[in-house]
Amino acid sequence: MSKRHKILAVIPYLEGLSDAVARVCQGFGIFVAMRRHTTIMNLLVHPKDKVNVAECVYSILSKNYQKVYIGEANEILESG
Repeated sequence: MSKRHKILAVIPYLEGLSDAVARVCQGFGIFVAMRRHTTIMNLLVHPKDKVNVAECVYSILSKNYQKVYIGEANEILESG
């Protein structure tokens, strides 16, 4: 902050609004810092969280029971 700005205001960044508010505040000697808008999703989801993955081995019989397909998946498969 420079000597001209004596007050600091921290506001969430909202596209099209925050920049206009910052310009108005600047005329009154208020320095505006913007931070990312907080949502419930931002609070709950963290990209680096480990995800529990269950490994699954399955087999599928053909209709005439002459061939069997055996596979592996990284998630639990449901029968249906």
